Amino acid sequence: MIDGIALTSVERTLLEAGTVVSAMVIEKAFSSAWRRNLTSPAKCELYLKQHGGKGRRGTTRLREVVALYAGTGRAPGSDGEVAFLRELRRAGIEEPVRQFGVDLGRGTKATVDFAWPKRRKLIEFVGLETHADSRAHAADTLREDDILAATGWELRRFAPETLRRRPEEVARRVLRFLGA
Repeated sequence: MIDGIALTSVERTLLEAGTVVSAMVIEKAFSSAWRRNLTSPAKCELYLKQHGGKGRRGTTRLREVVALYAGTGRAPGSDGEVAFLRELRRAGIEEPVRQFGVDLGRGTKATVDFAWPKRRKLIEFVGLETHADSRAHAADTLREDDILAATGWELRRFAPETLRRRPEEVARRVLRFLGA
């Protein structure tokens, strides 16, 4: 209850929404709630054990979304990253490490959206929601390709509009970039 108004939990809302919206919408809603520390994979798993199950609509959809993120440590940084991850999975591309910290030397670090550390490959999803202001742009320029290359990393950037319009092309380019 907040100010006398009965509320439902985030987990219950996700479960019930799973009966009427797509898996992508549930995945974005779950990731958004997780980024805001309103839920977590563990909280959703516990809720599903107690309230989900055979015959409870929405259970399968939420269980599948939670399974994608269980044990990964961090939520995707944006809805665009959720869509990007979904396209990678659809293309059979190995799961990257999300929100990966790269040591740039001299005590500086950069956090990039996706990394394949064994391959020394990085991908930044440059959506407007997280890269549109001057500080975000400045942070991105600090980790230009030459700085990352000097530390042994290779970086590619993708934009949400490209993902929306040509998802198969994005997947092909990622595969080529990874050498897979």
